[in-house]
Amino acid sequence: MSRVMIEHLGSIPEMATVSGTEVVWRIGEYEAEYAALRDGVGLVDASGDGPVRISGADAADVLNRTVTRDVEFLVPDRVQTSLVLSEDGRPLDVVTVLAVVDGEYLVHCGPGRSAVVEQALRAVAGAPGETDAVIENLRSTMSVFAVEGPAAWRVVDEVLGEDYVSLAYESLLPAGIGDTEILVARIGVTGEYGYTFFVPNEFAADLWRALAAHSVPVGRRALETAMLEVRQPVLHREVGPEDTVVSAGLNWLVDLSKADFVGRDAVVAQQVSGAVSVPIGFGVDMDTGRVEVGDELFVGSECVGRVGHVVDSPGTGGQLGLAAVPRQWQASRLEFTTGSGALVRTLAAPYVVPTSWSTPIEA
Repeated sequence: MSRVMIEHLGSIPEMATVSGTEVVWRIGEYEAEYAALRDGVGLVDASGDGPVRISGADAADVLNRTVTRDVEFLVPDRVQTSLVLSEDGRPLDVVTVLAVVDGEYLVHCGPGRSAVVEQALRAVAGAPGETDAVIENLRSTMSVFAVEGPAAWRVVDEVLGEDYVSLAYESLLPAGIGDTEILVARIGVTGEYGYTFFVPNEFAADLWRALAAHSVPVGRRALETAMLEVRQPVLHREVGPEDTVVSAGLNWLVDLSKADFVGRDAVVAQQVSGAVSVPIGFGVDMDTGRVEVGDELFVGSECVGRVGHVVDSPGTGGQLGLAAVPRQWQASRLEFTTGSGALVRTLAAPYVVPTSWSTPIEA
């Protein structure tokens, strides 16, 4: 909950609205928050709109028909990233599915998307009594915090002990702190070491304070920049109402070997027809000017694309963004110009190499 962060800080940070949900956008200096994620450890309030729990004898089947990756063999204590789609194959959310125990899963949603994901699960489950699946939106009872950065494991060591430091990637374990049980998952979105904590709200403030004693609280702005730098999807920035899985470049999150999930037929049709334009990353030569969302990109006098998302990236020392361009322009090191003369160069991901890739865990 952002309330927990605000109470700990003792002041009102800069807020923003994401998919109808208010999130902490920036707390202090943006560059310092970014540096914490890339060089130290940042503490993120990842509650968004709360996870959704699905349990019961038919929980796995209902979940499997709702998400785009196969969860049939997702054993307890394992984690998987997937998509939830509409019937016409449009991305509704990128979700993280956590297999807690046999017949019980948590579906961690993006900011403001838990109601949409809950509705998608209920549509598959049918009317009460049709399936043995209990679906609960936990936004009012559970908080989600994350530590990310090359030193994130040190925070976990201080708060929980070394057994949790060595947690395998995309796995989770329960942890007891006093009389309270929480879940700890080894997941992240920045390319750095990441650990995410699912905690009952009544214990959230205590856990936040314990984590904050060894980390720097960061807002959504710095987090989204770090996500873009490693091409982690930020759906509310990248996907418009007319985008499909293919046009948004999210094919890698869809398993078409699955025989049945909501939106599958539409995705197959999208792949057959293709997309006129798909996203590619770019950097900006800052000596030539700045770019804005909506700017057209040109090769000579020919318009070949449009800027869809752009941030100021401390990691690249300039602007970094995504533009939709035709497939024939899908290559790195190509140069485009905007109408105002700014020079744009396409990039291959990751656009910034995470520090953790060359920094071992020392536990």
